[in-house]
Amino acid sequence: MNWNIEKALKGCIATFLFLIALMGAYLKYVEVVEAGAEGAPAILYMLVMFFVIFIVTGSITLLLVGILTPIATKGIMHLLPIHQDASLSSSDDKTLTSSCQLSKEDSEKLVAHQQTVKNKNAQSLQQQTENNLLKEKQVLEEIFAYTRGTFQKVFTPPQIETLIHNIQELYRVCKEPSEEGKVCHFQEVETEISTYYYNYDLEHYGWNVSSRIRMLCKKMNQGETIPHFLKVSFPYSFALKEVSSIKTKLTNETSKLPLINGKEEMTPYVFPGTEQLPTKTD
Repeated sequence: MNWNIEKALKGCIATFLFLIALMGAYLKYVEVVEAGAEGAPAILYMLVMFFVIFIVTGSITLLLVGILTPIATKGIMHLLPIHQDASLSSSDDKTLTSSCQLSKEDSEKLVAHQQTVKNKNAQSLQQQTENNLLKEKQVLEEIFAYTRGTFQKVFTPPQIETLIHNIQELYRVCKEPSEEGKVCHFQEVETEISTYYYNYDLEHYGWNVSSRIRMLCKKMNQGETIPHFLKVSFPYSFALKEVSSIKTKLTNETSKLPLINGKEEMTPYVFPGTEQLPTKTD
């Protein structure tokens, strides 16, 4: 594009010079003819004047171009920084505006991402809480069913409910974070000495219950809490035994009531001699 403009400009200048030279030569030719010259001398004179005028005007034009071009260039170069500054300023403004818009978009995306993560964390926490509650319910119901099935022929329903209350209290104390809350409020279950079970059977029973509770509460100390649980719940069976003695007998193998290990099913135990007995009522 620049080469075409330059070529056209040169063509215009050459044409302009040619016309000036031609007009000047013709005027000289007219003067010579009026002066009395005719024929070849007049035409030759016109040609000479044409070249003279063309050369002179061309030289003057080149001189003017040579002088004016640096001045014009300097002026243009002087104005160019202003234009460039304005362009740069405009460009900077556009860049800043674009940057602000980009920052705003990034900020909105970041907020949206954080909200998504927050929602996912909340959902995950809620799901985990629901899973823990479901597991807690399943484990406790298994313990309660084991307790009811084991003692239904030797204890009345109110006695069994009292024993279940003591199990719930055992679990509550295990979960209690503060030392002030770790006070057990157990209640007596036995009202008389039983001929169907022995204290070592009850020790195994207490161990089975506490082992299953430890699936929900790992920090439970079976050796400290179960002896107290048994001593209070079964006051007649453990009347002659101290808590420290009960602690050492929790897994005594002489008991007929079997120990339940790990995740074995908690199958209720039927005490010998109660097989044909009806379930106790109030």
